[in-house]
Amino acid sequence: MSSPIISKITLKTVGIDDPESLVIPGKKKNVPVMRVYGLLRTATEKQTDIGKSMTLIGDFEAVNLITGEIYKSGKCYLPTIAEGPVTEMLFQAQAKDPKASVKFALDVMVSYFESKFPKGAKYTWGVTSLFDTPEECDPLADIRKALPAPKVSKK
Repeated sequence: MSSPIISKITLKTVGIDDPESLVIPGKKKNVPVMRVYGLLRTATEKQTDIGKSMTLIGDFEAVNLITGEIYKSGKCYLPTIAEGPVTEMLFQAQAKDPKASVKFALDVMVSYFESKFPKGAKYTWGVTSLFDTPEECDPLADIRKALPAPKVSKK
């Protein structure tokens, strides 16, 4: 069975339309909801009714981690928390080679969040990269190398 091609990959278009129903109030547990990966060729800024976002253009697939359904598209919109690091990798690569593209793979999670506002969202998004960030695209790599290993307290 082939995967449907959709006009754009977003959390909503892959079936994650009620994230609040997936979290447990008071529990900070991350619930994986979508795996998204692809080859990013260009990114353009777009003004929407809720603010600015980046349209990622390339070849992408997304897996709804609740249902297992797989979707394909040439456009992708990521949660804001993931948008910056992914587009920054592209812009850094294209500063060296204007035709460069970058691969990325992320798991998107939702977790409970207590908003200060009475009608605020009761959830927040998180992401985990499934690839190590290439050192040349990691703005913190040289700082991390220069620091001593952190001391971890045991509880």
